[in-house]
Order: sequence, then structure tokens, then C-alpha cells
Amino acid sequence: MGPIEEGELPRFNMPFELGVDFGCREYGTEEQSNKKLLVLDKEQYRYKQALSDLSGHDFKSHKSDPETLIRKVRNWIWESVEEPIPSANTIWQDYNEFYDDFLTATREQGYSEADIQDMPVAEMIDFMKEWKSS
Repeated sequence: MGPIEEGELPRFNMPFELGVDFGCREYGTEEQSNKKLLVLDKEQYRYKQALSDLSGHDFKSHKSDPETLIRKVRNWIWESVEEPIPSANTIWQDYNEFYDDFLTATREQGYSEADIQDMPVAEMIDFMKEWKSS
């Protein structure tokens, strides 16, 4: 998030939504109190500049590196469910294989780079499901 220009209002959606989640864990139903949260940022302690009340919580840094991000998310899922899941390296390799195939398929179908970048999440998920089943 860059500097705020004069007359521009800052957006606080993420801190608000995170606060709601923490509130649910603290004051919600039994199911909500068992909620597991993963908070990621590109820098390890950057959140302290705006959210100092969250000190003591285990935020994860991905350093703006997609492979690191996958490793952090994969490890958090493993700790949360304690079930066997593929290694971060396997997930990263599978993702890259999917994405290469996805780019080839979408270009063959006439999608532009802008079409791909603005593709609705549901459509991307459809591509993923088709790729996974093939």
C-alpha cells in the first residue's frame, strides 16, 4: 500500500475483517472460537505500523515470493488439519505445470492477456478442475 494522496481516504477492509475474525474467536460460538487464522504479509513485522494491538500473534511473511507464499500456506494447512498433504515443492511444481497449460489453452481459445488477468475466479477454478481431471 503506497502513500495516501491528498483527499484520498485510506481503505481499512483487511484490518476490519481481521478484527471481526479475532472477535469471533474470542466471543463467538464454540465453532467460531475454534477458528484458525493465517495472516500473511510481504514483510515480517510491517503490520505493527498500523495494527500494533496484534503483537504476539504469529503472522507469516512471504517476502513477495510466490514459492515462499505456497510454503507458508501449505505448512499452515498441515498444522491446522494434521493430515498428509503434498510438499510445498510438489504444490509449486504442479501450479507451474497447470499455469503453463492454462496459458496455452486460454491463448488457443482467443483470450487476451487482459482477459486472463481479469478472469473471474470461478472461471479460473473451472480451468483448474478441468486440468485436474485430465
